[in-house]
Amino acid sequence: MNKLSENTKKILKVLIVIVGLALLSVTIYLILYACGLTDKETISNWLLKWGELAWVVFILTRVVCTIFLSFVPACSMAFDAIALMLFGSMMHYEPWKVFIICLISVILASCIMDVIGRFGGSRAIIKLVGKKDYDEALDLVQEKGIVYVPVMYLLPVFPDDAICLVAGAARIKFWVHFLYIFFFRGIGCATVVFGVSVIPEGVRTFTSTNVWDYVEVVTVVVFWIFAVFRIAGFVDKWLTKKLKERKALKESTTEEAKVEE
Repeated sequence: MNKLSENTKKILKVLIVIVGLALLSVTIYLILYACGLTDKETISNWLLKWGELAWVVFILTRVVCTIFLSFVPACSMAFDAIALMLFGSMMHYEPWKVFIICLISVILASCIMDVIGRFGGSRAIIKLVGKKDYDEALDLVQEKGIVYVPVMYLLPVFPDDAICLVAGAARIKFWVHFLYIFFFRGIGCATVVFGVSVIPEGVRTFTSTNVWDYVEVVTVVVFWIFAVFRIAGFVDKWLTKKLKERKALKESTTEEAKVEE
């Protein structure tokens, strides 16, 4: 009972920290919103004033905002939309150039969040839950992260930047995590930059009066989200089975070693 109570307290401490960080991000976002600094058109017009340096300022702005707004869902998608509006519509960049700018900015921002989590977050978690519980959770995240981190990067409902922070704190191998960022967050950037043109203009601008236009788009999106989760579920079951087999083999080897001693 005492052990359960101790574990519950540790979990509560971690949850309090996570909720606190999330509330901080949301509060900063609401302040920016109240000041009119979250409007895509306003930000695009401000960046436009920088001329040829606009892409550099955009990347730096995204990195800074990522740190403070990491727990705001779909924040990354919002920046991709700003890039599309600014560089695509206003500055008439070719789509592949817009994609490169988005990809560079998201990789830089994600790697910075990983490093913050890796060198700051992990120490904080160890202090909250203890080294032993941290190591056990670390093993689980590192093994299962191969399934769920990419899935969360693919879907816009998750706060991707906060996930980068958690992945860093969980000490997922940096180069493995970098590949996740490059491929799966890159897919997210490509979806916004190139995928917008696939969506019918009437739906994209909300000017269509045909309900079925919206139904078709939503149906396709829901189908792909469902497919991603189903695939992740199958991989998770297979991975869980392998982990149990590995754990059983490890325990068996340990028992044999004890008998020999």
